[in-house]
Amino acid sequence: YVKLRAVFKYYAAEDEREAGAEGPAVFDAHSLRLSLKELWHLCQVCALASPKLPLGHIDRLFVGERAPMDEAQMTLDFPDFLSGLVRLALVRSRPPFSPEMAEAAKLRPSPRESLEEIVELHILALAEREDGDAFRREFWGAAVQARLEAYWFPLKAVFDKWKRADRSADADDRTMSVREFCALLKAKELVDYSELPEALTMAEAVAAFYASQSALDEEKRAVVAGNFFAGDGAEGRADAELIYIEFVEAVGRCALKSVDEDLGPEYEAMPLAERMVVFLNKLLR
Repeated sequence: YVKLRAVFKYYAAEDEREAGAEGPAVFDAHSLRLSLKELWHLCQVCALASPKLPLGHIDRLFVGERAPMDEAQMTLDFPDFLSGLVRLALVRSRPPFSPEMAEAAKLRPSPRESLEEIVELHILALAEREDGDAFRREFWGAAVQARLEAYWFPLKAVFDKWKRADRSADADDRTMSVREFCALLKAKELVDYSELPEALTMAEAVAAFYASQSALDEEKRAVVAGNFFAGDGAEGRADAELIYIEFVEAVGRCALKSVDEDLGPEYEAMPLAERMVVFLNKLLR
């Protein structure tokens, strides 16, 4: 309990630390609440997501169903966080419905065992680790997150518009598919077809999409991107989806690969936070 509370305090104070807050605002757990963005970060670092239980399903176990544009205001106190962990454990221990999986279901952990695994092997073991993905470490740093704050709602509006581009019956209107992501970049003319070696290609855009999936580790993301890239990159796995924060990460990865004809070498020398600002302004125009 004490160790879990310490992890909660550390992640719940991220926004306050980025804003330069000190004292009770950072160190008093009773005054801290975990934002949805901070929860997403915690889930990524602690490897809580999986292909069968992606980040977009996990966060709903903590915050429930709320209006999409309320995400910036969603917060959890420590009891909410503990309740979310219990619900996550229940889902992870739930046996599959398929009769063919009945034998495998006997091997699934009990809810208590599942909760112990989540707490011991994920939260406490991984919460303080340094992410192996160098881009993700910089993306979650104070410099990038501070610059993204002003773009949160405008970028969310773009995400909400383009995630509905797929009108098929099985489309998920909360997430963005690789097809929708590629369509957005094409419409905004952010993909370069000039074949310059340093330009953002569709292949790199698709790779950025897959690299931003929280449910896969770095090795598996590379395999998936390699196996399912086809044509000009507008095709891919139908079940490959990103929620909003993963979409923002994918945009950042594209910014890192893109070029700017006006700024030239100056753009290439910019830190990620500044490159994302330039790229986001193009995306939002």
